[in-house]
Amino acid sequence: MMFLQATANAAWQAMIAKHMDDLGFTPMQIALVFLTTALGTMVSPLLVGWIADRFLASQRFLAICHGLSALLMFAAWRQIDFEGLWWAMFCYSIVFFPTMALTNTITFYHMGDSERFGTIRVWGTIGCICIQWSLAYYLYLWEQRAPEISHTGDCLIIAAIASVVMALYCLSLPHTPPTRNAERPYAFLEAFKLTRSRNFGVLILVAFVVAVALPFHYNLTLLFLTESPPQGVGLPPSGAQIALTLGQFAEIVMMLLLWPAI
Repeated sequence: MMFLQATANAAWQAMIAKHMDDLGFTPMQIALVFLTTALGTMVSPLLVGWIADRFLASQRFLAICHGLSALLMFAAWRQIDFEGLWWAMFCYSIVFFPTMALTNTITFYHMGDSERFGTIRVWGTIGCICIQWSLAYYLYLWEQRAPEISHTGDCLIIAAIASVVMALYCLSLPHTPPTRNAERPYAFLEAFKLTRSRNFGVLILVAFVVAVALPFHYNLTLLFLTESPPQGVGLPPSGAQIALTLGQFAEIVMMLLLWPAI
């Protein structure tokens, strides 16, 4: 589950910047499209998360979200102008990003021992590496066959296919019932009380700093790697895609180093 979940996200998250650059989007337009992911993650917990917690089994709602994500990603693949792509990605963000929390909900509900979560979550990182290397090989084949034609936008249709596969797989997941507890419909607001804890406050601060840094990575790194020198490195999209996976390999190494402490 973690493997497929990560492939649906990693397939497009970095390469879409190069796709928009090939379409002639301005830097501001590229940044605004990436903004949809932040807006989606702000809106979706209030609406989609509330539905998942009280009305639908998690695995079924996960399948629905991935099915809708596939349709919206296919729509995004068809767009060649800024307005169309922005709205497609905004709607996609609303229905896709709750799936990350839903996969965690299903995992914690069924695995019993929470200390095993790291060994399960690492498959998401492996999924990121596999889909990005597969996409790199796909782009490499096109670079050899028709170098004058850009196929970076195909990352969107590949992400749509990955979401379809994930939606079908969700139908085989064990039943994870909703809480159906309507006594505290706004219980998520109580999470803010946790900031009174020093440890939790430090965690939120670190997460905030990381969240500030990540957009620079997704918005600019692939463009820098593919731009001609001296402004950039001058790698082909396939090579740049492989270079980006160095972060995932570093993540696995850090997990191994932290393993004794965990």
